[in-house]
Amino acid sequence: RVVRQLNKLAKDFPQDAARALNKTATRAGSRVRRQLAKSIGLPAKLLKTKVKAFKTNPQRLKASVWIGTRSGIPLGKVPGASVSLSGVLKAGRTRTQAFRATMPNGYTSLFVRKPGSKHRTRSDGQRTQLPIEEPRIRLDYKGRPILDKETRKQMTEFYPKELQRLIKRTIDRRAKRSR
Repeated sequence: RVVRQLNKLAKDFPQDAARALNKTATRAGSRVRRQLAKSIGLPAKLLKTKVKAFKTNPQRLKASVWIGTRSGIPLGKVPGASVSLSGVLKAGRTRTQAFRATMPNGYTSLFVRKPGSKHRTRSDGQRTQLPIEEPRIRLDYKGRPILDKETRKQMTEFYPKELQRLIKRTIDRRAKRSR
């Protein structure tokens, strides 16, 4: 019953509904970021670009929280991960040493040699650099349950209160103008 009344009010006050949804999505995004960081054991600021809240507008009342899991977090961005702490990473039968390097574009991170990589000799006789890859921490296995739980919680607990507060504020402002 309450949800139906809120949806009815949202149609009468679309700007307030959009503001309430945006605030709810932002709040849910920050809570997801905090809980995900706690479960992984990383600082929340590393997940700032991986957890995003997409905002709404009065014409399209739909906001969402998104977790980017495809690329992962580079191991070199994790505080405390260094050549000695990342240790020797296993790569097939051989063991590969992690090393910190700066790329020509200025990007610095931890890298490992690709398994089975060897120097190649180009046609002009020069030897090529060894191929390297950047180890990353994947987020896909922990993020989804936290996202679902937190967004559901914010939509049932925070959104109705925020929408009522904003609508009340709008009605009070309209009453002041009509005096």
